[in-house]
Amino acid sequence: MDIGLDMKGRDVFCMRSNDDPLLGPRVLDHMTAQEYVDHQYVAPWQQTNYYWFALTRCPVKRVLSTYNYFGMKMSLSRFVQEWIPKQFLARNEANNKDRGHHYFMRPQVEFITDGDGRLLVDDLIKLEDLCQATSMIADRTGLKSEITHANKSHMAKMTVDDFSRTDLDLISEIYIDDFEALGYAAP
Repeated sequence: MDIGLDMKGRDVFCMRSNDDPLLGPRVLDHMTAQEYVDHQYVAPWQQTNYYWFALTRCPVKRVLSTYNYFGMKMSLSRFVQEWIPKQFLARNEANNKDRGHHYFMRPQVEFITDGDGRLLVDDLIKLEDLCQATSMIADRTGLKSEITHANKSHMAKMTVDDFSRTDLDLISEIYIDDFEALGYAAP
């Protein structure tokens, strides 16, 4: 099966903005697996009959990628020490409604587990292992298209070496559940 998905035709897959809170969060392409179920974007029969997988990323590299992708004007340390924590505060102050970019910055385990911490996907695939996993994904899904990197940052790049020890410690604290559940070593 080849669905011919590209960045222009992604609305059909709930990869768009949303102005109606009854239909889900404000950015549908960053829904959790539980939100797909709760808002009925996935029918119960699809939960059991479809292959669900999630790509995970080392939290340090994920933070770095977000900084580079957004093209932040602030320093990397300020991004880690002020901007990221502010996204979590914005959510808490808004009575658990997503404000700011919490929907994007939340720990990865929130995307793939239910409220009781049970995994809602069949497989977790580390982004760095994606090339080796593509044939398995194709076998499980029937996908014939090549998996490509369509949402690439074109901004000036910082590297992991640009983080301070304080930055790395805060990333470890904020994303401790990701480090533990997803098998990444804390820095």
